[in-house]
Amino acid sequence: MNEMHVQEVVANKKDLSLAIKTAVLCNSASLVPKEDGGSVDADFDILGDTTEGALLLWANENKVSIDSLRSEGKILNELSFNLKRRIMSVVWQHSNHETYVYSKGAPEVVLPLCNLSKIKLESLKKEYKRLATKGLRVLAIAAKPYISQTNIENNLDFLALVGIADEPRQEAKEAIIKARAAGIEVVMITGDNELTAKAIAEKLTLIKKGDDILTGSQLDELTDEELLTNLDKIRIFARVIPEHKLRIIKAYQTAGKVVAVTGDGVNDAMALKQAHVGVAMGITGTDVAKEAADIVILDDNLSTIVAAIEQGRIIYNNILKVIKFLLTGNLSEVLTIVTITLIGYPAPLLAVQILWINFVTDGLPALSLAGDSASANVMKTPPRNISQPFLNFYNLRFILGFGTAIALVNIVLFIFLFHLFGLEFARNVIFTTMVISQMIFIFLMRRHHSITSNKYLLASVGLVLILQTMIYILPPLRTIFKI
Repeated sequence: MNEMHVQEVVANKKDLSLAIKTAVLCNSASLVPKEDGGSVDADFDILGDTTEGALLLWANENKVSIDSLRSEGKILNELSFNLKRRIMSVVWQHSNHETYVYSKGAPEVVLPLCNLSKIKLESLKKEYKRLATKGLRVLAIAAKPYISQTNIENNLDFLALVGIADEPRQEAKEAIIKARAAGIEVVMITGDNELTAKAIAEKLTLIKKGDDILTGSQLDELTDEELLTNLDKIRIFARVIPEHKLRIIKAYQTAGKVVAVTGDGVNDAMALKQAHVGVAMGITGTDVAKEAADIVILDDNLSTIVAAIEQGRIIYNNILKVIKFLLTGNLSEVLTIVTITLIGYPAPLLAVQILWINFVTDGLPALSLAGDSASANVMKTPPRNISQPFLNFYNLRFILGFGTAIALVNIVLFIFLFHLFGLEFARNVIFTTMVISQMIFIFLMRRHHSITSNKYLLASVGLVLILQTMIYILPPLRTIFKI
């Protein structure tokens, strides 16, 4: 997400000043000037909650001195915000000894606590819905003179509805499309109301026709079995609390999904711990969230997570390619040598030739294969099953099939040449055939790549072929390899 900012305010002109004052005093965040200074929102860092920070930036834009306002009094009492209450209130005593209650929170919580006629209440609810359907995070602001400790948050005077924009980054939309193509389900779990969540999800193409939205209150009415049944259709969980997040994650895990969860606040710690992979935000994340997470994303960017998944797939595929290449080559050697020996012929390779094939012919290309680039379909295939063994049936069949095919060619060729030209000639041809077959096989394994995409592989194959040629040309090497 981009930096939050107040985009739209619904308030009477006479109430606007007090609404801004309330937004500053009923607020736990702070603005810290950046090193280069300045007077616009881009020149401040926010310490604390970003939503509260957006309110302070709003006050700053309206030429309100935040530090001066806060220095002219003290907090006598504070009723903190949490995801169950969804409202924050402070009892503030000013320097002139006047005492006020300042409140802000979710409109569905704050508005019923205000002195409003039925007509006015319905009008504000419509305004709230209008702002929310724009994808704005909406807060209601209210205040009243302090009377007593009882019923602090009742009979408030409504001041304003504030719509805070948190526009999705363009790369977030692209990341979701890329994740979906890779078989990765992206689900929104948020404390925002369902209208705001839906509007943002539509901008991100996260939700499509037929997908469901489930609120925290609706979730409370479902059994675990009912939740599991409907899980595949739900793309947004709105107005949830930490306990809801934990239940949702456990449901996905029960369904056999591998779950990664992002979070930045203290309230996300349980979810980050429960998930298979907890991902904390490096910029906006709290220390508690970072400690609970397995990974910290330094740029708070969803596309970075998708890029990390892509890189993980590339590494996994490259390791698998190296193992398949080495095992296929070694299997073909073993089958060739054992079969020819068992049927009564002399050993088709000398010990020094076997060492050359294993350390040079196999080793150099395998090293370059480990650094291979992504294939064209790396992010177009579904994730592998978590219970699937590294060498599954398909991979074992691949190794056995190609290893046996290469060995059969070598065996037939050796026997044919042995009877025509003798042992030394047959042995030399098989030695070179094994080297060249390995070089051909490595490119067959990379059929989804451009032949020139791995320069190191081309160089290593070229070097192997040059060294193999030198064995037949240079007398010292001919002596060592008995050519």
